[in-house]
Amino acid sequence: MEYPRMDGATGDGRRVAIDETPGTIYRRRGEDRQPIVSASDGIGDLTGHDADALAREGRGWLDLVHPDDREEVRAAVADADGEANEATYRIERANGDVRFVRDRFLAAPDDPAVIEGVALDVTETERRRRELAEDAELLEAIFEHVPIHVFVKDCEGRHVHRSDFLDFPENVIGKRDIDVDFINEESARAAYEDDMRVIEEGETVLDQEEHYPAVGEWDLTSKVPLYDEDGEVMGLLGATRRITDRKRAEQELRRKTERLDNFADVVANDIRQPLSEARRRARQIDDPDADEAHVEAAREAVRRAGAVVDDVLALSRDGELSLDPEPVSLRSVVVDAWERAGDDEDALAAPEDVELRADRSHLRRAFENLFRRGAAPVAVETTDDGFAVELAGWTDTPRERGVGDDPQAVDAGQRGDGAGLELGLVEEIVAGHGWSIRAAGGASLANPTPESPDAPGGRTRIEITGVELRETTDDTERSE
Repeated sequence: MEYPRMDGATGDGRRVAIDETPGTIYRRRGEDRQPIVSASDGIGDLTGHDADALAREGRGWLDLVHPDDREEVRAAVADADGEANEATYRIERANGDVRFVRDRFLAAPDDPAVIEGVALDVTETERRRRELAEDAELLEAIFEHVPIHVFVKDCEGRHVHRSDFLDFPENVIGKRDIDVDFINEESARAAYEDDMRVIEEGETVLDQEEHYPAVGEWDLTSKVPLYDEDGEVMGLLGATRRITDRKRAEQELRRKTERLDNFADVVANDIRQPLSEARRRARQIDDPDADEAHVEAAREAVRRAGAVVDDVLALSRDGELSLDPEPVSLRSVVVDAWERAGDDEDALAAPEDVELRADRSHLRRAFENLFRRGAAPVAVETTDDGFAVELAGWTDTPRERGVGDDPQAVDAGQRGDGAGLELGLVEEIVAGHGWSIRAAGGASLANPTPESPDAPGGRTRIEITGVELRETTDDTERSE
């Protein structure tokens, strides 16, 4: 079979080069089935067909092309109008095997109806390329659909690819963790050191907790080395799950557990005092000269013990208070609470009549508990963002009512081991309404009486803020 004409080259050297080409150099017509005009001997190795046999059978080049690729080849040849063109497609060998060829051609200078070029066997390269493309497509699908954050970093720890599962406040591609602004320095340094340990030592990092205080998030990250075909580390592959909700739940569980751990001591302390008082008063009742006040005091002590039980129940139900806010009169609630907890009606300076949205029974309980802890006289007044309770002093235990004892005889401000269940319930009620509570002057809420000698009479002022107050209306709830 005649070799195709090669402009500007003649002699045995070029002929040897043609014979050793891993494919075939050819001339073929561009129309119909693209009959072969001439081809090098490599056509037999490429197609499994002898060139002379193809000529005898009248088969064209397109007869060798896979049926699904023939239109693509026709279009590529049609575009080769004086310009070089290229197409990669499949051919079917005589034994049925399918091979990939890369066909580079242009219109022959001496006959525009003829194309000449070289068809090379690129089966292994093309299959590898397609495998990589499929792998890349699969990886992209994983990056897009798997409900975790997936990322790839290079040998320097720079992000080269990442999924969009997590929203970041800045683009991290091309950056190391220590170059990212939204990660605090300590967390970024720890994450970068993990990256380098994976890349340089080939270690695997599994389920590493990472905290990002700047954005208030917690992640659980795993990282493994990525290897190239030669077994050399080329970077790392990582996967991150956001566990912020889980960490918050753990912190909440820890908070509740700690509160439960202290519950027994607090309850024992708060309930022991009124029961002891009831027993003491009961012994005095046996005295023929006993005052009726001892009977009333014993009853009051038992009632206080029952109130402690109520507080325990209120705080133990799922750890939260069930609130039913409605418009209520602040003055009405304060007066009601004082009637239940106070000694002398004249010892209360009630606030102006304003309205707020609150759970009436729980708000009344909060005032009762504060009044029982404080010494009379008591004043409640409105402030710019809520109200304040001012007490003549602060007692270590809930003070008794109507027994003739001087509540200020107890050292004001000298607290025991804890704020007690009553004060804990006050804090829960205030927080449940979305308000805040604090002791004035920077004092501790557990010991709100200021120790400064400049404090007038050792008075205690407790402020509740974040409360929206407004003038009362006809619809304001004033009943119990």
